[in-house]
Order: sequence, then C-alpha cells, then structure tokens
Amino acid sequence: KQMGETFLEKYFGAIDHDKIARYQQFSESFFMKHFAQLDTDIVLEKGKNEWRKKENRSKQLDVFLRLKGVKL
Repeated sequence: KQMGETFLEKYFGAIDHDKIARYQQFSESFFMKHFAQLDTDIVLEKGKNEWRKKENRSKQLDVFLRLKGVKL
C-alpha cells in the first residue's frame, strides 16, 4: 500500500527504511532529503519511482548523485 510523503515524513523514524526504499513511491526531493537513511542501490535499482532510471531523472538529482559519488 502506497503511503503519502506527509505520512512517510511523520513516521520516518518508525518505518523500515529498506521497505520504504523498495516499495514506496516518493519524490526526488524526499530521496535527497533522506539520502543518508535510504539505501541508494535499492532506491535506484529496485525501487518503484519512475525517476530511478537515468533518463527520467531531473538534472538536479543527477548532479546530486554525482556529487555523492553514486555510479549506477
């Protein structure tokens, strides 16, 4: 079941972060905000978000990932 970002923000500390990364849809900005807590490999390889594929990402997320040293 999909949960909204408001719910995810409110209960982020109580929810399994790997399950959020794999099964929930969320915005690029949510991902960037919680980058340290979410497994990048799961989000970008197995996640549900349309922007996990490079061609669907914004330039802002692309630059962010490059600055963080993510190579996928």
